[in-house]
Amino acid sequence: MNLNDKIFGFTFRDDGRGLQLDKLRDKARTSGHWSAEEIDSWTNQQVAEVIYKSGISTSEKAGLIAGRGVGMDLVKDKIDRLGGTIKINTKTGKFCEFTIKIPLTKKTKEAALNEKAFAAAES
Repeated sequence: MNLNDKIFGFTFRDDGRGLQLDKLRDKARTSGHWSAEEIDSWTNQQVAEVIYKSGISTSEKAGLIAGRGVGMDLVKDKIDRLGGTIKINTKTGKFCEFTIKIPLTKKTKEAALNEKAFAAAES
């Protein structure tokens, strides 16, 4: 966690298998949101960002934790509304890492320093 006068930032990384970029590309093709030509021109970074689109999931089954295509779109929306950024760094078969940076306002600074304030900011 990094907290300075203007930005609250943190990075987290799993030690799993990273994003399955081939599956994400396939899901993007079948979603109807983008043309095949557009998808074919994407970089791996652009493919990774498909996880921010509601309804996209690489999970074979829907469960309580994953597979419904709901979650990362909500996270990104909240970060965007706070004026922040979220970046993905992934290596297939190794890890997936997210770096989040949010500008500190009085409200977000309190939230970063106090979990109760953060819960209140969410509502």
